[in-house]
Amino acid sequence: MRFRPAPISLTHTAGASLSFGRVCSPWSGATGAVTVSPSGMVSASNVDCYSNNVSADSFSVTGAANSGYSVILPSSVNINNGSRTLTINNFTSSCTNCTLGSGGSGAFTVGGTLSVPSGTSAGTYSGSYTVSVVY
Repeated sequence: MRFRPAPISLTHTAGASLSFGRVCSPWSGATGAVTVSPSGMVSASNVDCYSNNVSADSFSVTGAANSGYSVILPSSVNINNGSRTLTINNFTSSCTNCTLGSGGSGAFTVGGTLSVPSGTSAGTYSGSYTVSVVY
């Protein structure tokens, strides 16, 4: 007889999103970067200004009690404003040694880095990315 663990399920937290807030243009000729950590802390380089109104994304996981699991994040994704594109990369999770609790539930948050090239057009950029969990 083979042991089959309970299916693992991932749910995006309602209202949560990975948000980089408002970012001003990078220094002339430079590529700027704004990083939101999984804890929601923000840091930036080569940009004139950025807001602290940022957020990490949030997910919950259910499955077999006390089971370890891994979070699979993309290497990079593009976000768009019409035909204009920016890139988010360096995705990180708050869960490095992930284990579901005794009730079979857990949670984690996700951060990343937004690259902002010199000359980026103003506007609202949006997109989506895929997150997976496995035992």
